[in-house]
Amino acid sequence: MPPLHLRGECVARAAALEVDRAGESCDGKPCWETIGKPPPAGNGFAYTDAAAASDGGRSLRLKAGASGRSTLGLTASNQAPKGRTALPTGIAAALIATTEVTVQIHNSGAECFEAVLGTVTHSDATRFKAKTP
Repeated sequence: MPPLHLRGECVARAAALEVDRAGESCDGKPCWETIGKPPPAGNGFAYTDAAAASDGGRSLRLKAGASGRSTLGLTASNQAPKGRTALPTGIAAALIATTEVTVQIHNSGAECFEAVLGTVTHSDATRFKAKTP
């Protein structure tokens, strides 16, 4: 997972996915769970929803680390045969020929965290995958 940095304000974006669902259940379990101990001693938060009902987000991991070393991992997709169609379309197509992408997460306190993904491993009109170098 790429390192996550506090940015301050988020900037303009090519697309937005909203994954909130605080206090809700996904597949009979809480959508959000702590990683390790409960806050503030824990290591972060994990979101899991096999149905990908919240803008196509299936999993999201926010893991604490030393300053500038926190990490972020996100998986989002559509799978029409399985009824998963919540991910906004056109994101992968808009990123074709992109050599670097910045992922930003903002919280309810208006703080913005970002990670720069500089290694694109797959890019076509329907699928985009990138990671840190």
